[in-house]
Amino acid sequence: MTSKYLTSIHTLFATLFITVAATLPAVVPTAAAAAEPIDAEGWVYSGIYSEAWAPADDLSAVSAEVGKSMAIAGTFYSPYNGDVLQSAYNTTTPLESMWSAGSTPFVNIEILDSAASIAAGNHDGAIDNWANHVSTWLANGGGRSLIVAPLQEMNGDWVPYGLDPANFKLAYAKFVNAIRSRGLDETKVRFAFAPNGWTDPADPPISAYYPGHSSVDFIGISAYNFGTGAPYNGPWAQWEEAPQAIGQYLDILRTFAPNKPYIIAQTASATVGGDREAWLPATYQYLADDPNVVGLVYFNKDKANQGEIDWRVWDGGSASSGFHAASGLPSTRHEWPLTSFFAPGELTVVGASPPAPL
Repeated sequence: MTSKYLTSIHTLFATLFITVAATLPAVVPTAAAAAEPIDAEGWVYSGIYSEAWAPADDLSAVSAEVGKSMAIAGTFYSPYNGDVLQSAYNTTTPLESMWSAGSTPFVNIEILDSAASIAAGNHDGAIDNWANHVSTWLANGGGRSLIVAPLQEMNGDWVPYGLDPANFKLAYAKFVNAIRSRGLDETKVRFAFAPNGWTDPADPPISAYYPGHSSVDFIGISAYNFGTGAPYNGPWAQWEEAPQAIGQYLDILRTFAPNKPYIIAQTASATVGGDREAWLPATYQYLADDPNVVGLVYFNKDKANQGEIDWRVWDGGSASSGFHAASGLPSTRHEWPLTSFFAPGELTVVGASPPAPL
């Protein structure tokens, strides 16, 4: 075979490679090699969403009340403040406040626009601005780290970026690349794919939105027990124990990402239709026994004035008996920093059978 012929073949394959690569979303891998698998059974890290913007005092108070610190602090963040880009102060202050209370931030970051618009690059400046602020905060050292969930609940019609799997994956990649291109690896920032548990049967399944193993460290599902008094309509608007409220969605995740660690990124229980104070410790233990679940973040928000539900188990002065019991379980853990979550390499869990129904 002549060298001229070989050169032509090499040129052809190079052209094909460049053409194909140009059509794929450019995602910098989250982690190059697998870390030691996590044995997730028998324990769970607990967390909470505070109603305070800078929640250090609130997190410290609830931790003192229940006798155990919150390993994870949940928050919602927009890279915009009205029509202008978010300031460094408004980005780093809540992060530092959560960190100073001994909690790792879990940041749901949302842009109130369509997935197609985000994927087209219309918000690249805002995403880069956010990534710069995160980089500044992480530069303070001391083990600082965070989990980022871009465009949470993308499989729902209640978010403007929802119900568009192809463009969601391109938009998700924008956040990953903005962080990784600044030299912030998996020892600083982990990414969570955070769908809602329930999906309308007429809409694409959760798996259609999955960005791929290389850019997903955790799956952070939302799953609530709405009870019988919820002002909603749907098959989920009923009292559900843990296997129904959460477990059925974990089984869906295992069909396409069986080895990923899961965080229940949003969960809470209503008080109407059953015994919430019994539900809480039973659910925490159920999740601790799950082979994939490594954390949960309780949605401690009062939404009653918005025509929804008061989900709170902590009102700033006292905690419910069920939250006391759930936090006091030996299987409910706290670690800070979460070194096991931010070890070098891809995160995986040791496979095992799911827990038996309650």
